[in-house]
Amino acid sequence: MVQRLRSQAAPSFDTADNPEAVVAASPEAPATDWYQTWLAETTPENLERQKIALQSIGQGKAFFRSEIIERLNALGLLNEVCPDKPTGTGARLFTDLIGLDFMAEINAGYGAAVPKPLQLTERGLKAYRLLLGETLEENAFDRLLKRHKTIEHTTLNLLAYNLLQRFGFQAIELYPPPLHTTTGAVVDPDLVAVSAAGERLIIECERMAMRRTAAERDAKWSHLAEVTHGQLYVVVFGTRQQSDLMTELSAWIQATNTKKVSLAVCQYLKAIKPEASSVWTYTTTWAIP
Repeated sequence: MVQRLRSQAAPSFDTADNPEAVVAASPEAPATDWYQTWLAETTPENLERQKIALQSIGQGKAFFRSEIIERLNALGLLNEVCPDKPTGTGARLFTDLIGLDFMAEINAGYGAAVPKPLQLTERGLKAYRLLLGETLEENAFDRLLKRHKTIEHTTLNLLAYNLLQRFGFQAIELYPPPLHTTTGAVVDPDLVAVSAAGERLIIECERMAMRRTAAERDAKWSHLAEVTHGQLYVVVFGTRQQSDLMTELSAWIQATNTKKVSLAVCQYLKAIKPEASSVWTYTTTWAIP
């Protein structure tokens, strides 16, 4: 379960008006030919945009193209009307960064229409170090991958995080601390987020790709129901995953004689549509007398 608490402050780009100052701050800059060629062949305006993109991806402040476009728009470095579908300078920014082998997109198999997370390549990490004078121990995506184990589940968490932002959630946590049941069982949330109404939600991201045993199923949902006081918030990708989720929850309720539990589902493919009025695309309550 991932809870995304937006407690971290937005990064400060102190040198936004002076890209040359950033370059000069790196004592290692003269050491690499490709780095010098890049600086020489890139205009100051484009260098500043690329610098902010590298910084945003490297520090885990942005994982998708739209987030970077929105940041550059806010800084007055771009004026893209639709961050989800940048054109002109915005589109060329990513073409250039991929062409320079600074950045790569991660394909989690969700289809061409679904945004792909970004990560810095080995050369991108070097460019980050030379340009900003800081060494990153690892990619932000790789760090999150260690938590979620698979590219598919890591990406689903990031898609959910992005959706929660769009619907006004705050204090979204990608690395929420573990919770404990009264018997000491550990529950590792995927995401934690604060709703517009001020409610702190524990959110589970479910791919429904692994068939759990009855014991695993009952333990998972019973523990989660306990720490959430019977209110489950679950993000799934599409209709099939939601159907599988409902089947599993129904079996758990019957097997454990659970008296009451409420469910709010965010089906990504529905919630991402412009006409969606809420991040929660389906809600229900089971109550057994």
